[in-house]
Amino acid sequence: MILAIKMTREPIYRKFIDVCLKVGKRYLRSYSSKYSKKTYTQPQLTAAVCLMKRERKTYRDIVDLLPELGKYFSFGKSIPHWTTLQKFLKRIPLGIWDLILVGTYKLFCARNVNTAIDGTGFDELHASHYYEKRVGRDINKRRFMKHSIFVDTDFQAIISSCGKESGPHDTLDFKPLIKFGSRFVKIKTVTADKGYDSEENHRFAREEIGAESIIPARNDNSVWRMRGHYRKKMRRDFPLKKYHQRSKVETINAVEKRKFGQDPRSTKFEMRQKELKLIDIVYNVYRFNNKFYLLFIGFLQSLSLISNDSYQSFKTCSTILERCPTVPGSNLSHYCQA
Repeated sequence: MILAIKMTREPIYRKFIDVCLKVGKRYLRSYSSKYSKKTYTQPQLTAAVCLMKRERKTYRDIVDLLPELGKYFSFGKSIPHWTTLQKFLKRIPLGIWDLILVGTYKLFCARNVNTAIDGTGFDELHASHYYEKRVGRDINKRRFMKHSIFVDTDFQAIISSCGKESGPHDTLDFKPLIKFGSRFVKIKTVTADKGYDSEENHRFAREEIGAESIIPARNDNSVWRMRGHYRKKMRRDFPLKKYHQRSKVETINAVEKRKFGQDPRSTKFEMRQKELKLIDIVYNVYRFNNKFYLLFIGFLQSLSLISNDSYQSFKTCSTILERCPTVPGSNLSHYCQA
């Protein structure tokens, strides 16, 4: 049964699909191979799976929604089968989704930003507590996916992220996420909680990245008992006002779980990682639309450059994407644009 879409929500879908298509066209080729069937393009399928995550639907449910929105995808006469979306998500490497995430962050055109890093947990199993007890599973063991994000606290947008099984400490993600994010934006400050406290992390952020690290000391020992130059500096003169910006990364974690779900539907670890990356991509597009899209459209309407009856494509988004350079250091040329 085809789901009916209220007219009040149709512009929301239209904006979301428009931005996803433009980002997908920037970082993906139209077809992954010259031998492909060429029925649907990769940017179209990318926008479809992003819409699926935004609406918290399954592959089968989102296919029921696509006929109502086919004109915005430019699907033509046919709508992709749900297995087409599932196989597309499985086929595209995780590195491609990292590039698309960077592409959504570049929409904000950020320069010299304040950042924060934090981790949270996503449910790994859909089984109820009662079922796990009946089948003899250890109900005291916590099963979840660890999701670490490196965010821009000025725009409240995600720069880079990673997902892994629960167990390893959060501090292991500190260097890889910041180093990857520093390739695309100049980092001014890096804030983190006590879980990331170490002299090695301070030295990496300050000496290699050139950013001010703000991480409170883990213990309450006196300064003369502590080890490390930068850790002692944090104890002597801690910038509390700057550190309070770290709470925005907690806000982003809460918004992602509340709006887009906190339980990946896939059973395989690799597919769960891609689902978490999709949530980050969808969040950036959601944030961009709320912060800039309506602002630009309202500004143009106030100047009578567009009418209320006709909806034009978001040309400012295209201009921004044209200014964004292709992600450096990528060897995924089989899927990406040249």
